[in-house]
Amino acid sequence: MSKDIEIDLTKNAEPLNRTLCECLIKYIDILGRKGCNRTALEYCKFLLAISPRYDPYGVLLRYDFYAIRAKEYNSYLDFSSEFCKQFHQSQDPLLLYPNFMLSSAICKHILAGERADCDTGLK
Repeated sequence: MSKDIEIDLTKNAEPLNRTLCECLIKYIDILGRKGCNRTALEYCKFLLAISPRYDPYGVLLRYDFYAIRAKEYNSYLDFSSEFCKQFHQSQDPLLLYPNFMLSSAICKHILAGERADCDTGLK
């Protein structure tokens, strides 16, 4: 995720910046309701890239939900650790957002189950 594409979303910023982000949030929710989870996840990534440090629209609260529904377990685990290292100087993403704790556990459980299924299928 690049730090150089941030746009200003403060109260004094260009009103169209906020309007764009509000439309994207509504579109993400619509995509999720229609079952387009991977597309919703990609829009979450885009919106998070616009303002990664402050996340004024709560994209991090949606990101894990769509990552799990899109079955992007490994990419979510990578994202959660890299995002926190890059933007919050924290090694542990679980300290920042409680939803990361649950989602990380779910992803690790599912991945462990898939590995176990693969191991038993070979025997």
